[in-house]
Amino acid sequence: MNQINKDFNSNKSDMEAIDNFRELIQNIHKLHDAKEGCPWHKSQTHESLMPFMFEESNEFKNALKSKNIDNIADELGDILLQVMLHSEISRINNGFSIKDVITKLNKKILIRHPYIFEKKVKVTLKEANNIWKKRKEREKRKE
Repeated sequence: MNQINKDFNSNKSDMEAIDNFRELIQNIHKLHDAKEGCPWHKSQTHESLMPFMFEESNEFKNALKSKNIDNIADELGDILLQVMLHSEISRINNGFSIKDVITKLNKKILIRHPYIFEKKVKVTLKEANNIWKKRKEREKRKE
């Protein structure tokens, strides 16, 4: 068990979110099931879904402008759906899965925030931004 898991202070809401995410993964699998899935979902590709990603991002931007918390949460859900759909399309085609997306994101968070996850030191906003930029640049050079 890594340090982060030991330090994880879960609350009831976090545990419910994990359960809901598990259900979401199962629902996405069902939508794409070869025999019983949704014809529309099964026909989609990364390219065919791109307009929806842009549309949902714009709707999220508008929700932020309106400061409607329920609408913001709804639009974030729609963006998450796009991530899930792209991940499922890739998984079905022997590419990456949602697990890979989450693993890469967690790795990125750890790498870009060493003052939280390594040394545990206080930094200023300016220092945090500089560290983030330098770490991101280093990642890009490795690609």
